[in-house]
Amino acid sequence: MQKIGILAAVILLLLFPLNGQETFKKDISMRLVVQGIGIDIEDDGSYTVTLQAINTNAQSVTFEGGDQEPVKTYNVTGDTIYTAVKSVTEMEGKTPLYSQNRVIIIGRDIAEKGLEGVIDFFVRDTGNCPSVDVAIADGKASEILEVKSESGEVIARNIEQSISSTDFEAEISRLQIYELVNRYEDKLPSFTMPILAAVKDGDKERVEIIETAVFSGSKLKGTLTKEETVMFNFLCNKVSSGAISYDTDDGKISMGVIDSKATRRVSLQNNTPVFTLSVNVEGDIAEIYNGTAKTVDRARLKELKNGAEEHLKSGMESVLKKLYTELGCDAPGLSRLIYSRHPSFFRENEKNLSTVMANSQYNVEVKVTIRRVGHELIKVAD
Repeated sequence: MQKIGILAAVILLLLFPLNGQETFKKDISMRLVVQGIGIDIEDDGSYTVTLQAINTNAQSVTFEGGDQEPVKTYNVTGDTIYTAVKSVTEMEGKTPLYSQNRVIIIGRDIAEKGLEGVIDFFVRDTGNCPSVDVAIADGKASEILEVKSESGEVIARNIEQSISSTDFEAEISRLQIYELVNRYEDKLPSFTMPILAAVKDGDKERVEIIETAVFSGSKLKGTLTKEETVMFNFLCNKVSSGAISYDTDDGKISMGVIDSKATRRVSLQNNTPVFTLSVNVEGDIAEIYNGTAKTVDRARLKELKNGAEEHLKSGMESVLKKLYTELGCDAPGLSRLIYSRHPSFFRENEKNLSTVMANSQYNVEVKVTIRRVGHELIKVAD
């Protein structure tokens, strides 16, 4: 009898779909396929939301004068983010589909005041993919999504592609919405994300990643340059390719990074955390800017290796000082290492953790292995 009951229930479901299934079957032209979301705050505290969506009418309207733009951009304002977005549905008669969203852009004004409300909206209501990228606009988020690409492509897709190039370039610190939420669970929440700017080049305009935003809690505290971002990513074990350039006595060296590996340790000395951050880097010498094609002998190769190690070590030490002493931000997440290795010390100092991290000792160790300087495979003895 139980099997017969289950079979009957299945048949009923097939004959009479649930409301959610009916919604899923809606024609795509009745959905607003969102590709990018920008959020700004106004002087009166209201929110302006910019939605960039695929124009689903462009494929079905073919008569002369029809709406053939591949994307449409909507600017709406409301007391909350939810009411602003809801007004788009009322205006267009279409239900937003957020699962295809590529990027969330937050205006700088919101970043300086705090991200709590923005995070709450995206976690609580929209159905965004947890891996959607998050970025800060150098000014207004609306200015970024209103940039028109020369080929008519979706600018949100171009932004997503630029941010995802962190897999190949170490100058970008990528942050996705699930990572942002997870960092809020830390005892000393801090994180980084890209800063976008609309850049004019004659009559053309494009979107560029110009710097990295550094947050403590929910508020923007400062920025890292692209060079500083490279050093930050080395410390966070996020560099698997890219390039670095550094000066030597007789020229500038460009080294292509093949791989890197960072490890972290912490000990307590006189009741003070001492962090040891070890970074191993493999690379190929790509170019020596000294005007001549000199043969690289063993002695010269050792100089190149030492120069790379000194450049990386000093750069990482500088970034650590900026983050912990100047900005008071635990963007590398080293406080979690104290929590896991020395829980008693962590509990005793939890209320004063920012001061503890600022007064901690940071020892950076860098080892560079140069694989090639040209066509010949070389292994340098330590």
